[in-house]
Amino acid sequence: MIRKSEYDVVTKAFHWLSVLVILPSLSIGVWFTWTDLDTDYGWEQFEHYIDWHVGLGISVLVIMLMRAIWRLLTQKSNKAQTENTENTENKRANSANISDKNDSPTLLPNTSILQLKIASTLHLMLYVCATLTPLTGWLGSSLEGHTLHYFSVIEIPPFLGVYPKLASIMTASHFYLSWLLIGLLSIHLLAVIYHHCWLKHNVLARMM
Repeated sequence: MIRKSEYDVVTKAFHWLSVLVILPSLSIGVWFTWTDLDTDYGWEQFEHYIDWHVGLGISVLVIMLMRAIWRLLTQKSNKAQTENTENTENKRANSANISDKNDSPTLLPNTSILQLKIASTLHLMLYVCATLTPLTGWLGSSLEGHTLHYFSVIEIPPFLGVYPKLASIMTASHFYLSWLLIGLLSIHLLAVIYHHCWLKHNVLARMM
């Protein structure tokens, strides 16, 4: 099947929306680790920014779930259309038309099987980590009995009961997953720079 040279509009929108909410959410979270909450100033700053952190985190969770659903739908649609195309006499022409709806563009030049596996693993880890990080943060706060506020507009009350030990596990998971996500995003960014600037693959144009 002949594939297109860039991603579809919906996939691009999800990608850049993810960037817009993940980066500030992580920035606020990292800033919290450097803030002395035992001081009045530190606690005031925490209370000022926590709603932003929560709102952005919930937005990340929603966007990542929508991205996963979109990916599954497009893959299923592409597979069905490809199977139908194989039964026609104009197989090559129809394959080209179908490829325009594919959510994944053609492979980069000189891509080895090992590089492909590494890239696929990294993308999967990014998806999973970007989903679990806000989820564990939400569960950690909820299991401690805290009511969360989505940008001070929507209240999200604790609905699972109060379980301090489980809340501690979720909070610790949220902390370590956040740093793992920062590491994965850094690797992803370095890979983009390497392909775009060193190998001249112009990978940014595929997502613009």
